[in-house]
Amino acid sequence: MATKLHKEKQRFNDKVVIALLGVAILALLYGTAYSLIVEPSEPLKAGMFLLSALAVSGWLYYLVQLRLEVKISDKSIKYQMAPLHTSSRKIKWKEVEECAIVKTPKVAQWHGANLCYGAESRFSLVGRNGLSLTTKDGRKYFIGCSDVDQLQEAMQSLSLG
Repeated sequence: MATKLHKEKQRFNDKVVIALLGVAILALLYGTAYSLIVEPSEPLKAGMFLLSALAVSGWLYYLVQLRLEVKISDKSIKYQMAPLHTSSRKIKWKEVEECAIVKTPKVAQWHGANLCYGAESRFSLVGRNGLSLTTKDGRKYFIGCSDVDQLQEAMQSLSLG
């Protein structure tokens, strides 16, 4: 039986992005109403505003539905980013070649330090904070964790190798 070391659930909660998308939706709906009431000879313009508002609303709905669940035990790392993954994914510790805990400041999300380049599979809703892994077959993963200090404590109790 595997011993659970760390468990975490995350949601998309960037209030600035949510507010900007909300303002965009309101502005597009205003444009739709304005085009229908003030310029009734422009139904195509109103239709484009309405379609754009629906598209931005769909994007906002998708972001609000994003969830990440991470479970780290002494045997494996399980993660699931819903709605992208229908079931949880597992990386066994015996498949891991390199492992590092990454912690960046909160403002890093606004200046590009959380960008990732290359063939890294990234699953995070909290920026560039979490666990960076390289497997023995060369695949790279980044799995985000909001409580990096607790993750570090859990990883110290784990002996790899």
